[in-house]
Amino acid sequence: MENYDYIGKIFEGLRRVKIGVLKNFKCGYIDKNNNLAIPMIYSSVKDFNEGLAAVRIGNWASNKWGYINIYG
Repeated sequence: MENYDYIGKIFEGLRRVKIGVLKNFKCGYIDKNNNLAIPMIYSSVKDFNEGLAAVRIGNWASNKWGYINIYG
């Protein structure tokens, strides 16, 4: 398992993880066995709720948010 700077609680079978420092995060999701389930390609991620999670792509200035399902 990789050393993450943040590991969240499990929501709908996945937990959010972050590596890096403020404004330079790489974020993704791991499953309950600590395997990477959704790649670390996002600048910010939220917990899953009803099958969707909000994610940010790009840098903080672009502020482009969208939603992904549990398959990415």
